Amino acid sequence: YLLYVGVVSSGVGYTLQIIAQKDGDPTVVSLILSLESFFAVVSGAIFLHERMSLREYFGCALMLTAVILSQLPEKSAKAVESGKEE
Repeated sequence: YLLYVGVVSSGVGYTLQIIAQKDGDPTVVSLILSLESFFAVVSGAIFLHERMSLREYFGCALMLTAVILSQLPEKSAKAVESGKEE
């Protein structure tokens, strides 16, 4: 029974997520999908009162930082050479 519930809830969740994100920008969609583990850990800490270790806090911070940095606009080579940003 527990296996059935896990498989069905995961299958339905992934299917709905893919349907909802099929028209989005692939870069943004892949970043949202990569944050699934972050949201799972944070949700467990908030709703189930699970304790997070220092390593888990560091991992969450690292994942968020990576996603934020990947979404920042890049400076073009010409703007960097002239000292101006776009």
